[in-house]
Amino acid sequence: MEGFVDASALFAVSGHRDASHLVYLGLHALQHRGSVGVGLAVSDGTLLRYRRGVGLAQGALDSGMLAALPGPIAAGQVWGRHDPGTRIDADAVEGERMVFGRYRDGQLAVAVSGRFTNGTRLRRELKEAGAVFQTPSDAELLLHLIAQSGQKTFVNRLVDALFKVEGAYALLVMAEDRLVAVRDPSGFRPLVLGRLGEAVVVSTEDAAIRFVGGEAVRELAPGEMVILDGRQQQGVAPFPPADRLACVHEFVTLARPDAAVFGRPCHAARVALGERLAKEQPCRDADVVVGLPGSEAISIGYARAHGMPYGHGLLRAPYTARRLEEPPSGVRDFGTRVTWRPVPGVVERRSVCFVVPSLVTGRALRKAVRMLTEAGATGVHLRVASPQVRISCAYGVAGPTTDELLKTVHEGDPAAWLGVRTCGFLSLEALRTVPLGVGDEDAPGVCDACFSGTRPIEPEEGDDQLPLF
Repeated sequence: MEGFVDASALFAVSGHRDASHLVYLGLHALQHRGSVGVGLAVSDGTLLRYRRGVGLAQGALDSGMLAALPGPIAAGQVWGRHDPGTRIDADAVEGERMVFGRYRDGQLAVAVSGRFTNGTRLRRELKEAGAVFQTPSDAELLLHLIAQSGQKTFVNRLVDALFKVEGAYALLVMAEDRLVAVRDPSGFRPLVLGRLGEAVVVSTEDAAIRFVGGEAVRELAPGEMVILDGRQQQGVAPFPPADRLACVHEFVTLARPDAAVFGRPCHAARVALGERLAKEQPCRDADVVVGLPGSEAISIGYARAHGMPYGHGLLRAPYTARRLEEPPSGVRDFGTRVTWRPVPGVVERRSVCFVVPSLVTGRALRKAVRMLTEAGATGVHLRVASPQVRISCAYGVAGPTTDELLKTVHEGDPAAWLGVRTCGFLSLEALRTVPLGVGDEDAPGVCDACFSGTRPIEPEEGDDQLPLF
């Protein structure tokens, strides 16, 4: 795995007769955050039904299945990283999926996006008390904590359970008659509240709400809990205040470019990152700026601030959900060719400034540089719109382990190994200030642990959990 991607995304609807169909569409709009599995829970007010499948929402949830899931309340989740052209391994991401269960007071469906950093200890304590786990999912851990709470009502049991957990998360918990959405006290992960007519919509990104025809209203505040029963909405803040920390990778790579996270449009934030990168790491020897597909806004900002032409010198290859079979004799850089295609007319006989959002393992980028050179580029200069990644994410964002990172494997200047003439990175100070607006006193702090090496919440060492990244 080359870069960082979110391990999952959430979407829910309360108070709409087509709730299951709308959640299906919302999950489709969030597919960039998870493409290995999908879960959908729907309630008609008395019975909760749950379905899950492997792969994309479009294939895992068909029209017949949706028609068999009536009810005005629905919640869903997509999870897992899948690289185009490779075989889907659903078992590898069991720790990220939505779970469904029955306990003494009824049925529950739980979806957690993120990670409980004290989950190892809590899971061990529950096992010692007799609990049986079927998955390493934090969602299943939360389900056990709710079931074992001594509180009398569903909402109070949920609050009691959440007081026991720590970490970076957004989550949905659904019972037969209501849906609860929660954002962690520090606000690491985004969670947006919206409206579609009289219905209420909850989503990881506001872009997905607009995709189903709704209107984004606001982000849930850090530590906020919103309770929906199909008729009314109630917001409470049961947790003590904590330092606000927004995941900076949302601006770098995770969110869709048409989304807004933490109060800032991603497109504007990425353009600003590119402009700042041009000031800190100019490239006067290049003839054209080429961006990594998906990070065009950063590249456009860089080219504009530098006064250089921008060209689509690297395109994303047509997506295929099926695995492509490589010939037995092999094809050089086959996996990269499945993902990206160079455009000779843009790069041949020109020196290229290749702008990318982040440099993680460098393996795919090294192949992309080779593809640009084979397409006729006379030389490639790499500019990265973030600092070098120092450690893996401990809060649920999927990516390589620390031992796989380029900074760990190749110390010093990575230019020679990557095959580029020069390599420049954005400063950590710029990354901490530019995306949320320089000098904005109301802007939250950011979690940049993967770049700085300093984690605001130290996770417990894994016990018998499967790897999360």
